[in-house]
Amino acid sequence: MKGLSLIFLITLLFLLPWASAAGQWHEASGPLGVGGVAHAIDPLDADSIYVGGRVLFHSEDGGKIYEKVTGLPQFNRMLPIRSIAISRDKEGPIILGTYEPQLIISEDRGKTWQKLTFDEKLGSFDKTWAGPAGSKVFYAINEQGVKRSSDNGRTWEFQGDLPEQVKTIWFPITDRFDVSTMSFMHFEGLKAFYFMSRDGGKSFKEVAFPKGEDFIASASTDPENRKLLYVCAQENGRGGGYRKRFYHSYDEGKTWDVYWDPALGDEIPEAVDKNLKLVMPEMLVSPLPDKFRSMPPRCSLSWSEDKPGRIISSIDGGIVRSDDFGKTWESANQGLINTSIRQIVIDPNDPKSGYCTYFQNVMHTGDLGKTWTKMPVNGGRYPIDVKYSPDGRSVFVVSYGIWKGTSDGAKWKKVWTPESYKHAHGVLLSSASDGDDGKTTQEMFFIGNGILLKSVDGGDTWDKACDSDLELRPRNKRVVAVRTTIEGKETWYIKLREIKKSEDRGKTWEDAMPGIGRGAAAIATTADGDLCLLTDIFLEIRGEETVRVSFGKTGRKWRASATALVCDPADRSTAYIGLYHGRILRTTDSGKTLVELEGGPVGVRIFSMAISPKDGTLWVGTGGNGVWLLENPKKHPTVSSEK
Repeated sequence: MKGLSLIFLITLLFLLPWASAAGQWHEASGPLGVGGVAHAIDPLDADSIYVGGRVLFHSEDGGKIYEKVTGLPQFNRMLPIRSIAISRDKEGPIILGTYEPQLIISEDRGKTWQKLTFDEKLGSFDKTWAGPAGSKVFYAINEQGVKRSSDNGRTWEFQGDLPEQVKTIWFPITDRFDVSTMSFMHFEGLKAFYFMSRDGGKSFKEVAFPKGEDFIASASTDPENRKLLYVCAQENGRGGGYRKRFYHSYDEGKTWDVYWDPALGDEIPEAVDKNLKLVMPEMLVSPLPDKFRSMPPRCSLSWSEDKPGRIISSIDGGIVRSDDFGKTWESANQGLINTSIRQIVIDPNDPKSGYCTYFQNVMHTGDLGKTWTKMPVNGGRYPIDVKYSPDGRSVFVVSYGIWKGTSDGAKWKKVWTPESYKHAHGVLLSSASDGDDGKTTQEMFFIGNGILLKSVDGGDTWDKACDSDLELRPRNKRVVAVRTTIEGKETWYIKLREIKKSEDRGKTWEDAMPGIGRGAAAIATTADGDLCLLTDIFLEIRGEETVRVSFGKTGRKWRASATALVCDPADRSTAYIGLYHGRILRTTDSGKTLVELEGGPVGVRIFSMAISPKDGTLWVGTGGNGVWLLENPKKHPTVSSEK
């Protein structure tokens, strides 16, 4: 028996190094980005706030810090959470709506979750909200009509057809007190129309706006008088602008009288203050400060019914919150994840440090992505490229000009400003040349629209190297550039809408691969300079021999477009491919065979990848599930061919 135990122990000790060699996925965090953000404040608890997109987050302290909600059932993260509806009853559910005929429901106020799938005829649930307290009613609107549930979302049925002229629905409004009153906006070109139902969505009729108005931001009956209807008008037709007058009507909106006009500078009269706050607490909102540009649309505001004055909004690439009816605002992004991380670069000297870009911001992390800090660069322009200097001590951001910072992001300065906007975009390349004195000079190049700059002093000053015939029109898309030496000849490559190459250090450019065009997803170089080209359906590696492997749309196994590529800086034969639905492929034989890695951010688009030159960790930036890290990806287990 002792002999068997000894053999087992020796075997275990032998296997341990192999077990530890396998990589592990770590889900890092990231900042919140713009677009596709749903949010809601619990009407019974103002400190409980939910924010959702391709992931769901919850805050228990009024929006100061968010944590990712775990335990959600699997759903199509390419079609993110579009609406969050929270019951006004303590025992009522929280319902997450999506673009599909399915709901994710919690019947215990967020402790556990389940998915309900319905007949495809019901259509999407991207506009979903709760009815009055005590009713168990939830509503959803799509282009087919109004859906209603009277059993807290368990079953649904259409109430009736929408008016024939209605093709799209904007800003649906449910009455907080009357289960049968609901309304929405409809646009034909720039002209707005207002429709209201008094029978729970079975029929709608057009209601005239109050004289001189063209937008209704909110509507509600008086809780003590169903015939008394309140509305709040708002300027700037599609919902961005200042709150304006409050009106009331006793005849279903045929005639309107001004109830209160804040534009006159009057305070709310004592007699109506309580009543107005009870009916429409969300409408007592002042304009956002100038730094937020303008008042957000009504659909991007969530207000508290439990604590009047608390509001959250998705605007300018993040979440902001107010506790005083919008008089003052503060950022409320801590713990939230970005929607689309466009680029990741890793510090060559510090494996815990790196940068990512999203929307109009550049972020730095010094702790493997656990926390991120916004960098004071780019003046609100879209960052086109981020690169470290060859020695790793500095980092450069290309946006409206060139910014230079220390590798930790502590200090920044602008080192070049374009003469005109057309020269604003470009990328950085580095190379070394031997001078007449025998010393090696490190050169850095900035490729702009029709211009080529060179720096030989570490990026502090930039001088015109030559005119270039390259036309860059990237808008908010990052320009990808690589330089490689194949068979002794140095070639520069640029990937924008098509792949261009230059064999005279950027003076002239020509098509590198005619016919590829917009199908080119990424380009990169291997450890010894071979060029890797990725399209949505194949990978091609050009070196002494050219290898091409097909996959993706035409393949039978993965059935998804490729979106990102990174080559191992220490191994010429190893590269990783990110797919549109979040899976990651690996090749260790220069593309001859591909395998799929287990785990990771499956279900969301892979936007960017990078490998730390220090420890080989794979960093993955996604389109809605933050940043993921994989230690020792070369040893990570793969999905079996049977799966």
